[in-house]
Amino acid sequence: MEENLEADIEALTRMIDAPGLSDVELAQALISRGVLYSQFSRWEPAIADFSRVLEDLNVIPQEMKDRALFQRAQAYENSHEYVKAVTDRIQRNGHPNPELELEIAACTQVIQHPDSTVTEIAQALLDRSRLYMNPEYRKDSIHHSSNWRLAFDDLKRVIDELADVPESFVVEALFQRCEFTAGLGFFNTHECLIEDYSIIIENCPQATDAQLYEAYLNRARCYGVGRQYELAIDDLTKVMQRLSELSAFQKYNILSARSYWYFAMGKPEEAVADCNTILTQLSGFSRNEIASTILERGKISLSTGQSEMAIADFNRAVEMQAESAEGLIQALLTRGDAYAALQRPDLARDDYQRIVALQDESGSREANHRLDFLYREFGYPFEWDSRQIEHD
Repeated sequence: MEENLEADIEALTRMIDAPGLSDVELAQALISRGVLYSQFSRWEPAIADFSRVLEDLNVIPQEMKDRALFQRAQAYENSHEYVKAVTDRIQRNGHPNPELELEIAACTQVIQHPDSTVTEIAQALLDRSRLYMNPEYRKDSIHHSSNWRLAFDDLKRVIDELADVPESFVVEALFQRCEFTAGLGFFNTHECLIEDYSIIIENCPQATDAQLYEAYLNRARCYGVGRQYELAIDDLTKVMQRLSELSAFQKYNILSARSYWYFAMGKPEEAVADCNTILTQLSGFSRNEIASTILERGKISLSTGQSEMAIADFNRAVEMQAESAEGLIQALLTRGDAYAALQRPDLARDDYQRIVALQDESGSREANHRLDFLYREFGYPFEWDSRQIEHD
């Protein structure tokens, strides 16, 4: 069989070297010889023949050019020249996202190249997985919804299959997989996320403090969403015990989250204590962050019947947010809702109408919904004409 192929190659070579061939005849002979070279896995001479058709011969049908591009793309791919292979395919078939396709091809070239180091392969797998999940690539009609499977397969190679990969790449791959999992919303999303964050926390001794902080905080959120409040609180407590160099902002995030889950668990005293710690022991926060904590403390107080303490907090938050339209709207909505709950529709109305006067579209919509509720609930005599003018 090989002897026959060699004989065919020699015959085609004599034809190619003979004078007087038309461009079409020469192109046909070169393509045929290139195909035979490919059957022997002799990619370099095969590519040379296909390139000669594409670069030196002008008076040939487009069909021949397309065939040469198709064959050269296959030869490039088999010789691990993935960028060149994709370039030929794009030239032949077109593509709505050529830049993304070429970036993926560049990653694939590193991954498949026999001389690539394990760190180069790991980085290329991480990069390629993110390219697979690019929304522009995923909506491309040439591809389909299984692109996320390709992305997860790349991450799995880094996490479980790539020999001697540095742990830092494994941790990065785990975080990346968590990001993709949360974005896709699998039916068991929280279980998957908890499993990956647990690997970082328990099995990655080289994880940095910043990575451990993020893993603990995110695992706590997953526990909380699953109503495993004790586990959420335990994680938030452990991260403060384990990491001694937490920044004030990190402590703020941890205490805010723990206060929320304490309250959800039915422990308002502990929730208020965390709010108080933020307000009395931490510094360097924006007025918005401080006001947000005060509002949360007020909500907890209101829920436990401490209405005077709650209103005092709401008043303070409103004063602090006077210069911030977004913050002021949130503070006024919260205080207005509290007044409504305390059977004070007159004061609630004042807060809601103050929001309407700010002429913020979203805020006005929320405030008018609440004004409608007050009218239905309390039959309060509003000036409907003026309200309509303000709303319009």
